[in-house]
Amino acid sequence: MTLFNLVLYFALRDGIYLLYVAFVISTAFALGADQGMAQEFLWPEASGWTAIANFFGCSYSIGTFVYFSRRMLGTKKVLPRFDKLLRLLAWGLFLSPVGFVIAPFAVALPAVLIYLGTFLLVMAGTVYCLAVDRQRSAVFYAAAFAAFLVAALLTSSCALALSKAQWSPPMEYRLARRWKWY
Repeated sequence: MTLFNLVLYFALRDGIYLLYVAFVISTAFALGADQGMAQEFLWPEASGWTAIANFFGCSYSIGTFVYFSRRMLGTKKVLPRFDKLLRLLAWGLFLSPVGFVIAPFAVALPAVLIYLGTFLLVMAGTVYCLAVDRQRSAVFYAAAFAAFLVAALLTSSCALALSKAQWSPPMEYRLARRWKWY
């Protein structure tokens, strides 16, 4: 899908395809950092970077997700105030890795709360575009990203110890052990 959307970007010169490519690459990086694949292949000698890299990947993945959502749903035209909030939130996500480098464990809990809030805001915008504005693209968008949004909400709630799932992703488990949530 990444190469296909990259080809579509070069053929059509529509920026939404490039946003999707950036989203997929940053999500793959976040998943690779979370599961240890990135450490194994990209930085085998830097074990201290592994915990921070997961937050970098999540921040950039969610930031590109917000920008992709803005373009897909047309929030600049449909919901201008909401669009400004989403833009501000995305830039905060893009700049948040600075805090992860300076104080990773002090920034971790607020970051997870921001991730959770971001997904709830995007879902609210999608529901508005579906119900009130009746956008056809919002139907396809909601169908395509429903599984991603549910997984993100479950992961965030697990990290915040709002739910105790049978599985526990490595990053969230490390955070929970650090703050003695389990």
